[in-house]
Amino acid sequence: MKIFFYFLAGFVLYISQPVYAQQNPVFPGWYADPEGIIYNNEYWVFPTYSARYEDQIFFDAFSSKDFVTWKKHHRIIDTAEVKWAKSDVGTKCFSERQEILFIFWCE
Repeated sequence: MKIFFYFLAGFVLYISQPVYAQQNPVFPGWYADPEGIIYNNEYWVFPTYSARYEDQIFFDAFSSKDFVTWKKHHRIIDTAEVKWAKSDVGTKCFSERQEILFIFWCE
């Protein structure tokens, strides 16, 4: 009986681990490597869309005034609009100068 209990407990942990590990703790969806800034008195987070290299073709953004309620801004940049970008709009950096937000990333 003891062996069965250990087997059952181990099996439950085994099947629940991958499901838990794949969940983003803040935003629903497949996101990683967030870059965060404060812009116009709001918190902004720009995560990388977690997909295959060739499918990382856009940025989503999330904004919040209270760090609890987040608003999703879908596809703020898409490779269809940036002609030189083919894929992997992943790692990025942001900078503000004279009330203009600049977004940098490497292709």
